[in-house]
Amino acid sequence: MSSTLDGRRVLILNSDMRPLTACNWRRGVVMVLEGTVIVLELARDRGGNVVPIRSTNMSIDLPSVVLVPSYVKMDDGVRYSRYNLYQRDDFTCQYCGDEEAELTVDHVRPKADIRETGDDEGPLWRNRVTACQRCNGQKANRSLEEMRGERTWNGRPFRLIHDPRPPDKAGVSRFLRLVNRNNIEWLDYLPNWRRVANRVGKSWLIRAHEERAGEVEDH
Repeated sequence: MSSTLDGRRVLILNSDMRPLTACNWRRGVVMVLEGTVIVLELARDRGGNVVPIRSTNMSIDLPSVVLVPSYVKMDDGVRYSRYNLYQRDDFTCQYCGDEEAELTVDHVRPKADIRETGDDEGPLWRNRVTACQRCNGQKANRSLEEMRGERTWNGRPFRLIHDPRPPDKAGVSRFLRLVNRNNIEWLDYLPNWRRVANRVGKSWLIRAHEERAGEVEDH
C-alpha cells in the first residue's frame, strides 16, 4: 500500500452518533469489508479526491468516518489525571463558567478540612473540579457551604455549575488531537469541538473547517 496512507485513521461513531473510538485505516477497511460498520464519510486527499485502496484482489474507497449500527455500551472508566479532569469539565471553570482563563484544580472539600476530620479524601473525580485562578483564590480553603451567599467575579452564585461525576469515556479532545488536514470532516461529528480547540493547540482547525465548508457549498 502507498506510504501516503501512513497515519490515516478512521473515526468510529456509536449508533447514537457519539464518537466511540478511532482505529488505523487498515482496521477501518476490514470493518467495512466485513459489513460491521456503515460508511458516513470517505477519506479525501488535499485536492478533495476520494482516496482509493487497491490490491490484486480488492478495490475500495478509504473510509474516514464510520457508524456502528448496534449500540456499544460505554462502561469503561477513565483514569484520573489533571488533563482528563480538564476534559471532563470541558476546559471551563466550574464556578464562574470562564472558558478562556488559565485553569487550576480545586478541591471541592478543602484539604485542610479533610486533615482536621481525619476523613479520607474520597473519590478523586468527586472532590476535584476545574477552576480559574480567580475563583480558586476566592474560595481558598473554604467549603461550598461557607461560600453560600457569595458570588464569583462575574456575578454567578458561587456554586458548582455541574455535578463532578466520574466520566464514563474520554472527552472530545482525545479525538481532536488526531484531526489534521487529511480528516477535517471528523469535526462535523465531534460535539463542541470549537470550545476545546484552543486548549489543545488546534485553533487553526476553526479556520480550516470554515474553508472546507465553503468548498463544499461551492460544489
